[in-house]
Amino acid sequence: MKLSFKTGSEGPAHDPYGYDEMTVTLNNGVVVLYHRGLGSWLEVTFPDCKPIRHDGHDSAIYHRFVSIVGYEPRDLEKFEARRLSRCRQCGCRRTTSESGYPGESFEVCIKCGNVVSSDFNEAAIR
Repeated sequence: MKLSFKTGSEGPAHDPYGYDEMTVTLNNGVVVLYHRGLGSWLEVTFPDCKPIRHDGHDSAIYHRFVSIVGYEPRDLEKFEARRLSRCRQCGCRRTTSESGYPGESFEVCIKCGNVVSSDFNEAAIR
């Protein structure tokens, strides 16, 4: 599986909106593009075929992405962050996930215990 991420802006110049795109290339050659911005859509390209675009309600697009790829977008973002992260103190690339207060999660270096990255999910406390 290969991942790539892209961010940008869309909409009118006087009132732009941000968007995120995640492209997942599966081992069988299927390419899945998940767009989240003003609207959500999914584009699935099978080898030697034209892209198939799925528009609709955000939750339906989200669940279709999960059913095709096998992972939630949040998990893939965490995998990529973990792959790219490196401890600033000792240079180790291996981390473990730990939880703090409700909604907080940390990536901690397994060698020296330094916090490499953190994330806060507001939805977990509402």
